Amino acid sequence: MQTVRFRVDGKTRYGALEGPAVAAYAETPWSDVRVGGLENAVVRP
Repeated sequence: MQTVRFRVDGKTRYGALEGPAVAAYAETPWSDVRVGGLENAVVRP
């Protein structure tokens, strides 16, 4: 599992890279890690 940082609506979020998508963490990666309900497609610049 890779932890990634990304931006959504101007806010910095963290999540786990799962294939072509990111499962967003409910909080920061240095707190208790819980996956929230937000998933985002990976967009490469």
